[in-house]
Amino acid sequence: MQFRKLFLSLGVVAIFFGCAQTPKTVISPNKIELSSAISRSVDAESGGAAPTAEYYFGLGEYAYYEKRYKDAYEYYLNASFFDGENQLINEKLTLVIYRIIYSDREYLQNWNRLRSSYFLDLDKNSSLDFLSGIFNFLDGNYRTASHYLIKEVENNKNRSKPFLSFLLFTLHKAGLYEQELAVAQLANQEYPDDAKFANWYAYSIVMNQKREFYPFAESLLKKSLAKEPKNVYYWDSMMWLYYKWDKQQKAFEIAKKSLADDSKLDDPEILLHLGYVYQKQGLPQQAKNYFEMVVSKDKGALAQEAAGAIENFANRR
Repeated sequence: MQFRKLFLSLGVVAIFFGCAQTPKTVISPNKIELSSAISRSVDAESGGAAPTAEYYFGLGEYAYYEKRYKDAYEYYLNASFFDGENQLINEKLTLVIYRIIYSDREYLQNWNRLRSSYFLDLDKNSSLDFLSGIFNFLDGNYRTASHYLIKEVENNKNRSKPFLSFLLFTLHKAGLYEQELAVAQLANQEYPDDAKFANWYAYSIVMNQKREFYPFAESLLKKSLAKEPKNVYYWDSMMWLYYKWDKQQKAFEIAKKSLADDSKLDDPEILLHLGYVYQKQGLPQQAKNYFEMVVSKDKGALAQEAAGAIENFANRR
C-alpha cells in the first residue's frame, strides 16, 4: 500500500490514546495455517483423444511456435496437471510466462509498475510458483495468483518483506480474508517491529470479525501509530476496528480529527469506511458524499457496495 501523510501532531496521538483503557487480558490468535488449495478443471476438449500430458504439451508447443503465448501457457499448464514433476513442462511454463510478460506492452507496463511498487524482480532464480503468481496477478486472476504465491511461501520459504507485502495485497484483492489473516500473522511474527505488518495483522483480524481478538488488534495499532502517527492507513484501521467493535464515538472522533482532509484521501476503501461511520452518526449527507467518492474512484466491488448504500438512501425517501 502507498502511505500518504496527514499532518497530525504527536500530541493528538497521546491525548487520544490516553483516553483509551487497555484491557487487563489481551489474547492473540493461535497460529493460523496457510492453505494454497484451489480447484481447477482441465479442458476435456481433446478431439476424441484421451487427455494426457503429452497431448497438452504438443498443443502447447504448436501454440508457442505460432506465438500464441497465452494459449501455450494454458496448454502447458494442463500438461502439468497430468505430470507436475516433469522438468521440461515446468521449463516451458517458465519460458512462456517470460514471453507473455516481456512481449506484450500492456503486461510489461503493468509489471514495471508492480515491480517499482513492491521492489520485486524476475530473474533466473525466480521459482515457477513466483512467476505463476506474478503472471496471474497481471492477468487479473487474483485468486489463482494467491494460490501460487502461497506455494512460494510454503515451497520456497520466501518470506522477504517485499514479497509478503505483495502477497497480502493480492489476497486482499482476491477477497481471501482468512488467508490474508494467516499471512499477516506470519509477517508480524517474522518482522515484529514492522509497523506496516502490525497494521495489516490488526486490520485482518477486523476483516475476519474475530471480536475476541479486538483488544489485541487495538494494541497492535497503537504500536503502529506510535511509530507513524501521520499514517492514514493506520488511522483507518483503528477507526474501522472501533466501528466493528460498536465503539461508534471513538470511530467518529478518528474520522473528524485524523481523516478529515478529503483532499488527501484517494483510497476508496478508506472513503467507504468513512461513509459508514458518518451514516452511523445519523449524518446521511456526509455519508452519501463519501460513498459517491468511492464510486468515482473505484471500478470494482467497493464501488458496487457504495452504490448500494447510495441506493438505500434514495429508497428511504
